[in-house]
Formats: sequence, C-alpha cells, structure tokens
Amino acid sequence: MSDLTGVKQGTVTPYEAEIEAIDPKIFLLESSTTRNDRQSLLRLQRLVRRENDDYCYLEIGSHLGGSLLPHLADSRCGLVISIDPRPAVQPDERGPMFAYQGNSTQRMVDGLLRHLSEDNLAKLQTLVPRLYLWVIEGRIRSAASR
Repeated sequence: MSDLTGVKQGTVTPYEAEIEAIDPKIFLLESSTTRNDRQSLLRLQRLVRRENDDYCYLEIGSHLGGSLLPHLADSRCGLVISIDPRPAVQPDERGPMFAYQGNSTQRMVDGLLRHLSEDNLAKLQTLVPRLYLWVIEGRIRSAASR
C-alpha cells in the first residue's frame, strides 16, 4: 500500500521521511549550501528516488560530506561517489583564498559515521584525483531540453 507520496507505507526510514518532506534538517553536517540550496537538492533527490528503485549519486567537491549524507541515508541510492582533490587552500577567481584545515577523506568519513551506520557508508566510493582534466559528455535526448 502506498501513501500520497507514492512511497510504500512502513518502508520509509526517518531520514527518507525527511527527504520526502523536503526537510533540510537531514543535512546534519556542516555544508556550504544555504537552506534554499538544501531544499532544491532534496527536491531533486525526491524526484529521482520516486522514479527509480535504485540510483547512483556523484558529487565533485564533498569537503565534510554534508550534501552526501542524504544520499548515503537513502535506501534507493546504491552507490555514492565523491570526487575531491582535498586541497589545503582553495583559490577563488574573486580573489580570496579559502583554507580547509584538516581537509581529508578520513575526516569526512568520521563525520558521516557520527550520523550513519557503516552499512550506509559501505556504498561510498571516494576518489582523490591526481589528474585535473575532466571531460563530461552529455547528450540531449529530449527536444524539450534543448
């Protein structure tokens, strides 16, 4: 039996209820996203999870993992990939340099483990690239998206 959201009753975890409700309190870790950013990200996640029984989430630049947590907590997300070069200082075109003290994958994982089980984190793959050339090819398949 499904409720009005289309989710089977009795199968929703507290975290998944927050995703369905577009509740930004699921973002339990520090993040550079605003409340509006978080709500927009949750709307996209809810849309994807309603249309797919299983999905993969890819993020480039994860820092402390704040925006990874909702996907790691989502039973419909089977794989979470975090790509982050983990710089000590992040240059910015606007001029200021942003320092990231203790910026490491282990610090991110430790923070996530304060809120999620090891089972949740088992679907996390992290990459610290040494190559800084990325080509992302996308194809437009719908006339409406042109």
